[in-house]
Amino acid sequence: MTAQERMSRDVRSVPPQLECGKVGCIPVLDARNQPIGILTQKDVMAALVGTPPAAELEVQPPEALAPVRGKRILVVDDEPEVASLLAEMLSLDGHEVETASNGALALEKLRKGRYDLIVSDSGMPVLDGPGLYREVERLDPRLARSFIFLTGDTLNPRTREFLEGVPVPRLSKPFALEEVRRLVQRVLRGGEPTTA
Repeated sequence: MTAQERMSRDVRSVPPQLECGKVGCIPVLDARNQPIGILTQKDVMAALVGTPPAAELEVQPPEALAPVRGKRILVVDDEPEVASLLAEMLSLDGHEVETASNGALALEKLRKGRYDLIVSDSGMPVLDGPGLYREVERLDPRLARSFIFLTGDTLNPRTREFLEGVPVPRLSKPFALEEVRRLVQRVLRGGEPTTA
């Protein structure tokens, strides 16, 4: 595939909130408008003037985009160690983070405040992750698009069927914190932010 074909396939109109943190660079978005890297001005010019087919554009990883900070995130997990670890990491990344140990407690927090993202376990007592998601989808469809599932229960057919049927990203436990960090950034960039 030539550089020009790749440019026309990958580069979409860029939402104004996506800033790459460098002068003269353009975020590269996938078909779902999710950032997958950046192109420098040099890459764009080379593609426009006819780069030889063998030359590839220098696409930098999405981590090169300026990180999204200052968002309100609700972490929902019945394992206190997991919830605490996620909350600490996300706080260090510049977000305001609250935790809840099950979906029912999460709904109470959602009634009292606005959040930009929910990171939830799937299997919890009282109200599980799928139940929480369905309720959020009913109450605030926009927030339902800013949801991430973490699950250790992928062998359960009901859990697997649910997760395959909803348009939200998921990570299996155990997970690397860097995976969570990248996924949080991707969802925050692609989702519509809510305001407090």
